[in-house]
Amino acid sequence: MIQKQIQRIRCKAREIIAYRRSLRAMRRCQQMQRMPGPIRVVFLTQYIPSWNKVERIYDTLKNRADAEAFIVCVPSDPKSSDLQNDTYDYFVSHGYDAINARQQDGTWFDLHQLHPDAVFHSRPYNAFMPAPYTSSELAKYTNVYQVLYGVCMTYGGIKAVMNFDFFKDVACFYAENEDGKEFFDRRYKIGVRQGLQTAQVLGSPVLEYMIQTQADAKDYYPALRSSFRMMWTPRWSTDPVIGGSNFFRYRDLLMDYAAANPDVSLLLRPHPLMLNNFIKTGEMTESEVQAFRDRCANASNMALDERKDYTDQFWCADVLITDASAVVFEFFVTGKPIIYCNSEIDFHYLPQIQEMLTGCYLADNAEDVEKYIHMLRSGSDPMRDTRQQLMARLYGSSLSGCSARICEDLIRRLNSETEGSPNA
Repeated sequence: MIQKQIQRIRCKAREIIAYRRSLRAMRRCQQMQRMPGPIRVVFLTQYIPSWNKVERIYDTLKNRADAEAFIVCVPSDPKSSDLQNDTYDYFVSHGYDAINARQQDGTWFDLHQLHPDAVFHSRPYNAFMPAPYTSSELAKYTNVYQVLYGVCMTYGGIKAVMNFDFFKDVACFYAENEDGKEFFDRRYKIGVRQGLQTAQVLGSPVLEYMIQTQADAKDYYPALRSSFRMMWTPRWSTDPVIGGSNFFRYRDLLMDYAAANPDVSLLLRPHPLMLNNFIKTGEMTESEVQAFRDRCANASNMALDERKDYTDQFWCADVLITDASAVVFEFFVTGKPIIYCNSEIDFHYLPQIQEMLTGCYLADNAEDVEKYIHMLRSGSDPMRDTRQQLMARLYGSSLSGCSARICEDLIRRLNSETEGSPNA
């Protein structure tokens, strides 16, 4: 007992020392004379599914005369000895002018060459990044700005995503909503009080992206066109603390339902980590995963979607069936029904998510899931008006102009650094 208390005290002491070091670095950075000319912003990309969270910010900056934007691509596995860079290959294949972070001599591209005024990370986890690109290293010479790669649903989730190791170095956080801002202001209150850190709520880039891509959404699975399309997004883990996946609970139900109803289609979009995680935990063997893939591939009205982007398929679906996931926040903007599958985990939902769930069909078991599918398939959707009212109240101005507001705020802050604190 005493030993645990001593460990907690030591851990807290290390955090205090690390935070003070971060604040000193941010203060020095803000006092530096910035390079004359346009504001220079680097987007350090690695986790491709999160690109739609910042893509509109990047596009907006690229189209401004007073700003320059750069994409620096970090491979998904930076510890690999292979010099290939899957992230760079993806961006180049999609027409982006990107920089390969992994140099041919095995070293990492030196961001100092770009003289960045600010750097956005694709996700706030230093453990996935090479040492030169961790937040503490970046904060020594530039400002770390951040947009979350996914909306947090629970208090446990927001604590894990807005982790101390990364966010202690964040000078400006563009929160999706007041829940995120409130957590940041409370957790990093010393930096906020000193004018070294700030959180701003200027709208949601991902919702803006959703709305802007609706008209051009491409159906990558035309063979699934039917009178009723279900999209299923099971969570990646069954862990009793952070899990909540209902994959094993509803896999046969949903796949058998589609097999028995040829006028219904099922698009399975599991979390990118799910199948590999189940192999790692022993919950599935590699042969079982392959059998699952084969069943999806061989069915005329089922498909497994493992592409990097998923938002276009939201507009092609008639209903979303999901576990606890940030996709609830994104899919909600389509106005279409959501069957939200509860789990045995007692999630402590954030206030905005609690409200949002009042517009979803909450399923506690297989009978509930099948009941709601039958109801929606028949054309009955009693929650439709509730969803419309919630969308108007919860999203407000988040659906348009967000990226422009963020860019205006970013440029104002960075231009003001030599004049005083930019976090006013």
